[in-house]
Amino acid sequence: MNMLAIDTSTQTMGVALMKNEKIVAETTLLSKNDHSSRLMPAIHELMFHAKMKPEELGEIVVTEGPGSYTGTRIGITTAKTLAWALDIPIKTISSLKLIASSNSGVFNGLVCPFIDARRGMVYTELYRNVQGELVKEKEEVNILFASWLDMLQEMNEPILFLSNDIDIYKQQIEEACTNAVILKSFNQQIHPSHLFMLANDDLEKSVHEVVPNYLRRTEAETKWMEKQEQRQNAQQQLDGKQYQDSQRYSDGKQHLNSQQGSNPKQHQNSHQNPDSKQHRASQQNQNPKQHQDSQQNLNSQHHQHPTEQPNHHKNGDSVHG
Repeated sequence: MNMLAIDTSTQTMGVALMKNEKIVAETTLLSKNDHSSRLMPAIHELMFHAKMKPEELGEIVVTEGPGSYTGTRIGITTAKTLAWALDIPIKTISSLKLIASSNSGVFNGLVCPFIDARRGMVYTELYRNVQGELVKEKEEVNILFASWLDMLQEMNEPILFLSNDIDIYKQQIEEACTNAVILKSFNQQIHPSHLFMLANDDLEKSVHEVVPNYLRRTEAETKWMEKQEQRQNAQQQLDGKQYQDSQRYSDGKQHLNSQQGSNPKQHQNSHQNPDSKQHRASQQNQNPKQHQDSQQNLNSQHHQHPTEQPNHHKNGDSVHG
């Protein structure tokens, strides 16, 4: 199979080509912040010297991180674009695993690859090299290097430290870990061709499934999350104040209604107005006997006999004589 390997997750950019199961070209370049302008020309040059065309590629393998945010994105984006255009599968490998495999072949024991993450932090994990096979001992983490070294010191066995940034941390490692094994800087080189070997153990992925493994939020994401949290806290405070105001308004309104319901002036007016419902109700609730007597007197006045009316004709005298 013909394969292309790409690694841009650290300051070292690496590209390698495999043709008919043989490594035919490999290049590494310490370009720091220049991966974007050098990657495609490096791929083109290697394929030119290997007398290969892009259409002859059968698979692409690329490091997924952790490492440089920008560098990792450049490698992932380039690999995905080529895989999509050529309709070929793609595989991703951990940057830390590539570092561990590049220089641990002669060391049987614990291997600690790491990448500088600034501010005393590193991306790292721990492997055990068993006759050339890397077995993971501890998962990859983003951690303070001092804390990581304290934990490794307690393991009481030799540990091989591998990194492009070894010169930055060499003194700290030697002071914190008496069991540290450190190779010289020129033996710390990363070999992108090792990706071919590591890719045999990984499953192919859809182009749309491939994403960078940053292992922590980018600086832009961190700032965005902080702003979102501040807005959320401000909104919660505003909602709490509005709720308190509405409660005070509701309590005040209920108190006012209760005061109006017990107003003695209204109670007095209801008794003074004979047409009011309260007056009629009080009249109905008076002594039944008094009510009955007053009703009888009223009836007797309306039913007097007609003969009791005054008679203006005496002894049948007629007005006509």
